[in-house]
Amino acid sequence: MSKLIMHINYFEAGYDIPTAFDKAVEHGFDGIELRGSMEGMDRQAYLGLVEKEWKRTGLSAVIFANPCDLTMRDAAERQEHVDSAIDLLRRTASMGVTHYNTMAGAVHCP
Repeated sequence: MSKLIMHINYFEAGYDIPTAFDKAVEHGFDGIELRGSMEGMDRQAYLGLVEKEWKRTGLSAVIFANPCDLTMRDAAERQEHVDSAIDLLRRTASMGVTHYNTMAGAVHCP
């Protein structure tokens, strides 16, 4: 059985996490894809709010998009992105998340 997942970009502008979950339910989605962070909120608080809203709304799936830029020239910067991605995967797996959408950065032709 396939699930209809709302990509957060559709409702992100100006919406907080509870509103995004409510919009997913209102429009008949089975789940929601989130970015994995929110400006101005630390990761622990963000994930706590996501978990609360997931339980409240009863959506069957939460997917996290996790941009991880591996195209940076600086190895330390690349490693920061990898470490952040691993942290998000570990934390959200413990919440019951089983699917992720990620990328390795954009390649630009000169």
